[in-house]
Amino acid sequence: MVSLYDTLKGSYETLADAKKRLLKHDFVLVKDLSTPENKVFYNPKSKKLLMTVAGTKSIEDVGTDIYLALGKLKDTNRYKSAKATLENARKAFPNAKEVNVVGHSLGGAIASGIGKKSDKITTYNKGATIGQKTRPNERSIRTSGDIVSILANKSKTLPRQTKNLRGHPSVQNPSVPTFFKSHNLENLKYSNIYLGDSFHHKTEPEIINHQAEPETRRLRGFHHNEPAFSQPPIIPNEELVVRHSGLRGSI
Repeated sequence: MVSLYDTLKGSYETLADAKKRLLKHDFVLVKDLSTPENKVFYNPKSKKLLMTVAGTKSIEDVGTDIYLALGKLKDTNRYKSAKATLENARKAFPNAKEVNVVGHSLGGAIASGIGKKSDKITTYNKGATIGQKTRPNERSIRTSGDIVSILANKSKTLPRQTKNLRGHPSVQNPSVPTFFKSHNLENLKYSNIYLGDSFHHKTEPEIINHQAEPETRRLRGFHHNEPAFSQPPIIPNEELVVRHSGLRGSI
């Protein structure tokens, strides 16, 4: 079972590094469908399709962030590109038993928009605007103190806590604002949140308390005793190539 941290971490990495990270969990990179911002993986054992959407990575993305704040995210090239990638992935693997779409920050906002009702959408510290709701098939998770996702929250803090940024340089640096600590993806590193966890269809996002003590770092309601990496290490096929002539997936 792949951790949400590894999935989202891979969304920011190079294709080569993301391939290695997800391969440990039997998710194989579909190279010719993937871009640095939108990566597609397929698990030939479980027949699960996974697409990750990265958050803000470049100066160009700052413009997309502005459109997000104005409620015009769907008009951006970033959104349109991610939507097209997901549609091509569906065509390439029409027999996939499950489609997962995940994203952090800006990527979470995009993932929430492009996923279908039948998909499993998981977002972390999702960029949200006034009136934006969490979809019924979306599991929204945010860290307390994060202002990017504050509009996705209806001011109810759920009793789920995890250790924040253990060993991360920002913890020792008092000049780093709490906002950056709260929004940092590393908050998830020591949590026990997995991509395959059941969906609770909550209307409000789950909250991670970034000031919690070490002994409270496991999220209540998830897998308490399961190791972070429980899947076989590596499968023989390191990469999937899609034949665009028919968009059929092949190994």
